[in-house]
Order: sequence, then structure tokens, then C-alpha cells
Amino acid sequence: MAFHIHTDLHDNGIQYLKDNCDKIVICDADPGITTYTNANNQPDGSPAGYKLAEQTVTSTDFTVGAGDTADGRKVSHDPFEDVEVLYTGSADHVAYLDTGASKILLVKPFTVRSVIDGDFVTIPSGKLEALAPTVIV
Repeated sequence: MAFHIHTDLHDNGIQYLKDNCDKIVICDADPGITTYTNANNQPDGSPAGYKLAEQTVTSTDFTVGAGDTADGRKVSHDPFEDVEVLYTGSADHVAYLDTGASKILLVKPFTVRSVIDGDFVTIPSGKLEALAPTVIV
């Protein structure tokens, strides 16, 4: 399964995710990193997309701190429970969006599960860790 990170997140570091992500969506396919419309539209939308469920988030939902490895740093969030399913499908990716800039900031695999319109799911806790840089002289 694919794992995608937007170049803005690469260039600006983990704080960028905390400062700019305002929606997390569960998708039934990998939206890639450049197909924002696919990530933010439902399968019956115009145009059709991959979104099965969504959770609005703010910077306060994210924490930046020490990483799990020596000298690393991470941005993380707790689980989001009782997220309403908007469309029936097989959830297999989670995408972190910046809706104001129409960007997919991060896409990561999601444990595949069938979801049914009107049910509720949990978006599990997540993290993105940056390891200490290596200096090349």
C-alpha cells in the first residue's frame, strides 16, 4: 500500500501538518498525492471520488513532540471516534487534507474494512515521525 507525503510537508516539517490539516478522510482507494478532488469527493459525487467518511480537525487535535526514536520528532493525534460513514465501501486509506489550499498533505494505508453508509467508524490514532537529519560535509 502506498504512503504519500506532499512536498510542502517535506519542505516545512511536521509542524506543517499540525498547522494546515483541517480534514481527515477515509477513502476506498489510494487518492495519490495530487488528486485532491478524488480524496475529498464521495464515490457518487461530481466528479466521483474515494471519500467514505470525514472528520474535521484543527491544530489543537495534533501534538508535536519528541519522537519514538532517539533524536526524532513527531506529530500525532488521538483516535477520532463515532465518525459517520457517508458512503458504503471498503476503507483502505486515510488522507490528511488542507481544504483551504486543496492539497492532500499525507496519505497512509488503513486496515481494510467494509463500512456502510450511516454507520460509525473510528479513525485510529496516527503519527508522522521525522528522524534526526544526517549531516553530510
